[in-house]
Amino acid sequence: MENSLPARPSLEQLKKLAKDLVRQHRDKEPGTLALMRKNLPVLAGKSDGEIAAFSFALHDAQSAVARQHGFSSWKDLREYMEKAGEEKSKRSIPDPVVTAQFQIICKAWKQNDHPLFCSIANDYMKAGVTKKHFEKGLDKIAPYFNSAFQTAYMGSMLRKGMEVHFWRVWVHGWENDLLVRMNFNFEGLVGGLLFSDPFSGVIKPGLPLTTNEERERDMTTPDPIATAQFQILCEAEKQKDYAVFTSVVAESMRAAVTEKHFRERHSKTIPYFQAAEPAVYMGSMLRSARRVHFWDFSAPGQPSDLLVRMSLNSAGLIEGLLYSDPYTVLQGN
Repeated sequence: MENSLPARPSLEQLKKLAKDLVRQHRDKEPGTLALMRKNLPVLAGKSDGEIAAFSFALHDAQSAVARQHGFSSWKDLREYMEKAGEEKSKRSIPDPVVTAQFQIICKAWKQNDHPLFCSIANDYMKAGVTKKHFEKGLDKIAPYFNSAFQTAYMGSMLRKGMEVHFWRVWVHGWENDLLVRMNFNFEGLVGGLLFSDPFSGVIKPGLPLTTNEERERDMTTPDPIATAQFQILCEAEKQKDYAVFTSVVAESMRAAVTEKHFRERHSKTIPYFQAAEPAVYMGSMLRSARRVHFWDFSAPGQPSDLLVRMSLNSAGLIEGLLYSDPYTVLQGN
């Protein structure tokens, strides 16, 4: 039987589902009794009364959950999920082809070599990034690649079932980092590319990080204040609670995100905040000497992830916030 797991499922989520089944059986919920009849061979053809009287343990619930999702046993489901978890962890490490293409991108902008860029771009990208467009971005992009720059892979997230890769590019002593976002088509050619300052015109000058060592050590781990504010933000979004939202944002954010605006955007964001799978921290980068934090949300049934970008002011309040699909421009097939 083909498995019917949701997109990027969580083993913890399935364990909780099994525990819920035990409780629902105890409460004799009709839907649960029907599910057990369908997914436990020992209860096939039994009446609701017989199923309600059945001595239903957690291992029975786990077996029912496994069969409900197309597996013959909980052991098979668990092994499948553990293997999938190993594959998911690989999203933090780019494969050699991805790394090689990124290195060519860096070289093309360093040398002002449009033909080199075109050699790894698909037809859509070649048409969209003409030589004129390529050279237009050199003033802002090339200085990074013509300096003693360093790069760090930040991981990948899903966009319509395809991976979008993120790199942080930085130069010692520079105020801003450069975010590079890139994806590929099925032929391994670059089908989407964006160089961006993470918050153009939104983040105010922030509290500087004192040393390059501190900066590089901390970029992969959120500080406790950022983590706490992010968790409150998630709860506010999940509960649609504007009052909680305003308790963690700066005055400028309150003015920009009115209660009407807060509620209007929920149709797109709420599936992610209500999903059982937690957000994954992708790291941070600098914008005007302030750290901008990135989280990746996925949700069952959604073909794309949600990227959350957030920064705090010196008082620890959120002053920069953006929920975005990782590609709004230059998106290829």
